[in-house]
Order: sequence, then C-alpha cells, then structure tokens
Amino acid sequence: MLLFLACALTPGFSVADSAAPGPAAAGAQGGADSGYHLIKTIPLPGDKGWDYCVADSVGRRLYVTHGDRVMVLDLDSDALVGVIGPFQGIHGVALARDFGRGYVSDGKAGSVACFDLKTLKIIQSIPGRNDADGIGFDPFSGQVFAFNGDDRSATVIDARTNRVVATMALGGKPEFNAVDGHGRVFVNLVDKDEVLTIDAKAHKVIRTSPVAPGSHPAAMSIDVEDNELFSGCHNRTAVVLDLATGAVKQALPIGDRVDASVYDPGAGIEFQSCGDGTIWAAQKGKDGAFTPLEPIPTKKGSRTMAIDLRTHKLYLPSADFGPAPLTSTAQPHARPKIVPGSFAVLVFGRD
Repeated sequence: MLLFLACALTPGFSVADSAAPGPAAAGAQGGADSGYHLIKTIPLPGDKGWDYCVADSVGRRLYVTHGDRVMVLDLDSDALVGVIGPFQGIHGVALARDFGRGYVSDGKAGSVACFDLKTLKIIQSIPGRNDADGIGFDPFSGQVFAFNGDDRSATVIDARTNRVVATMALGGKPEFNAVDGHGRVFVNLVDKDEVLTIDAKAHKVIRTSPVAPGSHPAAMSIDVEDNELFSGCHNRTAVVLDLATGAVKQALPIGDRVDASVYDPGAGIEFQSCGDGTIWAAQKGKDGAFTPLEPIPTKKGSRTMAIDLRTHKLYLPSADFGPAPLTSTAQPHARPKIVPGSFAVLVFGRD
C-alpha cells in the first residue's frame, strides 16, 4: 500500500533534499495542465471564518463549516438547503450514512454533535475532549473518531448508540484523518512528523510512520482501491508512503500552507489545496508514480477543499480579506478581517 502525504518548508530543508538518496522527487512546476479552472462562485451569507468542508456524492450535499454553524448546499443545484447549529467552535463534519447520521466536532465546547442527515436537526450532544477538530467515520467498526488537537487524543463514539466507547492517547497533536473501510484509521501527528495507523475495533495504535522528508503533516485523503493514502503537511512537500512497510517511496512539491487533500480515483489525480492561493495536483502514471501538474490558481486563504466524485468538481470555501493588521505582543498572530459579503464557495472543474 502507498501513503501520499503533503507537507510546509522548515528551516534547513529544501524540496531538492528529497531527491537523493531515497525517495524520488519531481520538479516544482511546469507540468501538464490539469484542465481544472474556476467554473462558478457560490455566494453564501456570513462574514466569519471557516474550516473543513465535506461533499456527500451519494446524498448530493455539500457541508461547509462556516462561523458558528454548518451550511448545507445541494450539489446539483448549488442552493443553500439548510443550516446546522449554532456551535461554539466548529471544525469538521463526518457522515455515517449507514445510520442516517452526521457528526460535527465542536472544539471550544469539547463535544461532538450528532444530527439527522435528512432533517439536519441536531439529535444529541456527545461529551468529548478539548479542541475536538478533525473527525471521521469508520464504516467497518461503525465508529466515529473525533481527534482532539490540544488534548492529543481521539474520542471514539459508537454510532449505533452515540456512546463514547474509548478515549485514546495519541502522544502528539492530531490533524486530518482517513479510513480504509477495512478497520484501519490513519491520522497525522502534526508536531511529531508522523502518521499513526489505528486498529479501529481494538482502539490501538498499530504503527507509527515517519514522514521525512515531509514535516508537520496536516491534510489527508485516501484511495481505497489502490490502497494509497494522501495527506498534507507544512513544508511544501508531498511524500508517498508504502502502507505495508511505512517507508517513504516518493516526494513531490506542493504550495505553502496546505490544509486539505482529496483524491479523484476516476481521474487518478491527487489534489492539495494551499493557503497561498493554489491547488497542487499530481497525476498517477501507469507505473504507479505521481507526476506534478501545473498548479491551479484559486484565492489566497482558500485552504480547505472537498470533491464531488460523481462530477469530479472541487469545492473551496473562500473570502476576500482586508489589510493585514499590525502584530503585537498581545496579538502576535493577528489575522486580517474578512470583507463583509465576500464569503463564497469556489467551484473548479474541467470543460
């Protein structure tokens, strides 16, 4: 099996370092055109920030976490069909279609909200841990895994009963996750430069895989058919890991501030969305190796992304921003404010 991981440059590391010895590296730019371009902008109300978005290709809905709620769009009409919330500190959405339920991680509340997929009404608030962030559903075990960043743990919820059945210490700060449908859950440890493999039923970490030459892994996606896992970190590098051994097989360049990764099995293309205003794509060849394609221009700050596997369209939340504020000791990471009325979802596709 192969794992694909994208990561941001740290001092002393360059993309060229990944060329030898070991993983093969490809050129930074100049690849073939993917054919993807902006085809539509969907304006949405609200002037607050956003986090993850998830496309349900079967149920034909797009879930966008925005401000203090989840905005739900129809994938066919692009219409806003519902809102879930409010929440204190919204992050991600997981869909348990087998049970007709969805789950929303609320980091500030330290909880996970369960909602009905048909009515979008909240069914139950499930106690979790501080900074509940990335979240995913494992259909093999019927469990939801909510990954708690500051708590360095995972809350495991039985989707049949909505009861917490385990709290797993992870030994590092988890970020994005993926499942293979056969009882394995994968998650990045952003502060440890590692990927964990978890046995979902046993609630046990069964392997720890270093991601060097990657650093600070964040985003992740998976190709179940070819047993490849795709993820993202913060050193502008993508690495391919063999899941049978955990060894790095290939390194590829990406943009700055990656935050989401999706894979299109029909096209054999892996996408990484980056906060510098680019999507970096890589095409899988007949030999199994990935070749970088020309970066796709988006909008600065558009770091999260979803894919509709039926239409092959990409969806990226976005906004315009005002001038960068002056930083201070009290606010060393002050962010520019969103321009009122500018929040939207950008839709990319091929002609």
